[in-house]
Amino acid sequence: MGEPLPEPRIDIEPIGADGSVGLKFNQDMVAPDTLDPTLYRKIFAMDISSGLDGTNIKGGFGKQKTGEERRRMLAEQGLDESDGAAALSFRLEVTEHTARGIKIKTVFDNP
Repeated sequence: MGEPLPEPRIDIEPIGADGSVGLKFNQDMVAPDTLDPTLYRKIFAMDISSGLDGTNIKGGFGKQKTGEERRRMLAEQGLDESDGAAALSFRLEVTEHTARGIKIKTVFDNP
C-alpha cells in the first residue's frame, strides 16, 4: 500500500491576458474523455467586477445570451442595459481538463 494522499487542494491561478483562469489540483482527479459544457454548469460560476463602476456580473457555462436573457439576468441583479453592464455579459468555456487541472476561459458576449 502506498503513502496516504494529502488533503485535496485546488489552487486558482491569476486570470491570464486571454481571459483564462487555471485551476490546479494537488492530486489526480477524475477527468472526462471529452469536454462537455453541461458537466460544469452546476460546479463552477464566476463573477467579474468592473474596476470603473463596481458593477458585478455573473457568468456561467452555456450559450451566448439573447437580448431578453441578458436583460433578465441584469434585472435579477438590479441592473439594466443603461448601466453599461450589458457589455460585461459573459459565459465560461472549459478549454482543458486533465487529471491535475482545468482551464476555464471567459468569453464576453459583447467584446
